[in-house]
Amino acid sequence: MRGREKRLSIPVLLLSGLLALFSGCHTTVTSPGSEPMVGNEQDSLGADAIEGTVAAWEPDDAVVDLVVVIADTCHSYAVLDRHMQGLASLIQADIDTMGRYYDPVRDSILLPIDDEDELYAGQYFPRRFEGNTLSIEYLDQYDTTAVPGTMALITGLWSGDQQADSALRRVRMLMPRAYRVRARLYQGCMH
Repeated sequence: MRGREKRLSIPVLLLSGLLALFSGCHTTVTSPGSEPMVGNEQDSLGADAIEGTVAAWEPDDAVVDLVVVIADTCHSYAVLDRHMQGLASLIQADIDTMGRYYDPVRDSILLPIDDEDELYAGQYFPRRFEGNTLSIEYLDQYDTTAVPGTMALITGLWSGDQQADSALRRVRMLMPRAYRVRARLYQGCMH
């Protein structure tokens, strides 16, 4: 189930969890310049229990750094889809939409409303794992400085710079504007 991993509601998890991860926020029990939270004497969950819980949780356990190769960006899905189809043919690469399609009424990339995953049916779900297939994604999933709604033709996600650079050179021969970005992606369970 590598191409279509289990998923949880994007508004609930991605907007809260990934926003914190992408912006470099860290969960702590104390805020700068303040003392640790302390429960009252009748409280069975005091400061030690809270600190122990936070210390045991490692937010980076399921977060990986990947290099994302981007052939082109645009606000038009139709334009990127034509580029993707042509590029796939020229470099003999596979396309993996993960079952998603573009809905012009909602102006969004979505999983079908009847998708087997009821939590993500009718919503966008991002590509998160290493691979060299082509897909159209929302750029702000990989580049925190991107304008929301900008779509990107992704040609691969790589764990190593050498692989990404090799893929980028190959794509740039056909699409000179291609570039790469480093992204921190959550790969844990999304349910």
